[in-house]
Amino acid sequence: MPGNWPCALCLPIRKTLSLWIAGYHYGYNEQEERWEKTGLMRTDAMAFMMPSVSISLLKLPPEPMLDASTRFKEQGLNMNTFLMVEWVFIYTPDDFRSDDYTEQQVTCRYGGNCPRFIYEDPEFKGSYVEFDANGRLSKIYANVNNEYQQEDGTFEFDYDTPVSVTIPNAVEVKIPFQDILFKGMDVNDH
Repeated sequence: MPGNWPCALCLPIRKTLSLWIAGYHYGYNEQEERWEKTGLMRTDAMAFMMPSVSISLLKLPPEPMLDASTRFKEQGLNMNTFLMVEWVFIYTPDDFRSDDYTEQQVTCRYGGNCPRFIYEDPEFKGSYVEFDANGRLSKIYANVNNEYQQEDGTFEFDYDTPVSVTIPNAVEVKIPFQDILFKGMDVNDH
């Protein structure tokens, strides 16, 4: 799928883990020398739980994600379990204009002024979310320091680099009894 897609963590890696909208996770199995895919995380429960965990770990506002999840469900789709690219379609600067963040204007990566939202929570001291001059999500920097976790990390999004996505031919792998497990986790099958 060629085009100018928002690219999170675009790295020149030959063999990597990939996510796709149908809910499959792709990975290269070096022992078998083949691409494999698993749908283990594509149940309704996982499609709700994992994005919720992601946004709470990064302390992102939950309402926009919950609204997007509802819109996806109405179209018969689940969100990817590990949201990254979806965030650019979900979050806007207005989502961060609250008492939980302090807004600043900073110089954009490509020039101009950009809104940056600094976290007020002391466990996230130094963390921020930044948007570009067009109001698109451009960076999330999380510096987490609490009793469970002490680390930092960055997601950067680039809209100007053309990206071509190729889904590899892959063998589907399942854990034992995966289909039975799915029956129990899918809210529509009860």
